[in-house]
Amino acid sequence: MLHKSYLKRTIRSQQSIQTERFCYLKLELWDRVLRDCRLALEIDKMMTKAHFFMGQALTEQGKFDEAIASYTTAIESAKARKEHFGDDLHQALRRTKKKKAAL
Repeated sequence: MLHKSYLKRTIRSQQSIQTERFCYLKLELWDRVLRDCRLALEIDKMMTKAHFFMGQALTEQGKFDEAIASYTTAIESAKARKEHFGDDLHQALRRTKKKKAAL
């Protein structure tokens, strides 16, 4: 049985979910970012922005290995979908690797 809030989220457009996720990032509400990213990934497992935002939240929580995996998946997804994010994905991955190495 599907959860009611999950059904409501699947009905909303992807754009509104992405906007909400971005707001949670700016407010540094990392658990909410992760929750929304996971919901988005249930709809589309290769959603580049969801993996990217998840990587950002995980980095801020100090979960560097998980963040690196999310960024790597975002990079692979962007390449497969022929999406262009400039160097943003690679920069985020490098920053996270540096933070991990600094521990």
